[in-house]
Amino acid sequence: MKSAVIDVNIFLDLIKLQMLAWLFKIGFQVYTTQEMIDQLNENQSEFLMEFIESGQLTVYRLSENELEEVTSLTALRSLELADKSVAWLSIHLKGIVISGNLLPGQ
Repeated sequence: MKSAVIDVNIFLDLIKLQMLAWLFKIGFQVYTTQEMIDQLNENQSEFLMEFIESGQLTVYRLSENELEEVTSLTALRSLELADKSVAWLSIHLKGIVISGNLLPGQ
């Protein structure tokens, strides 16, 4: 199964639209990182709990060595640790990133 790594803004938009369940019907194994989960408030993260507990959403926790790799990533623009963690995970899973962030010039 193909892997999709989800950025926090996608979770926020789908929660707001009451469409979060649709994300898990796209035919991908869905991942995010603990760094992304940490950006959510308690109420927002509660929406994800049923998907985490059912195994539909895998939350990846970086080891100390992996965290060093993530922080050393270079990007076209300045990215926060959470954004870099998603990019790093997608590279290692050979998956895609699903994000609403636009690149400069878009």
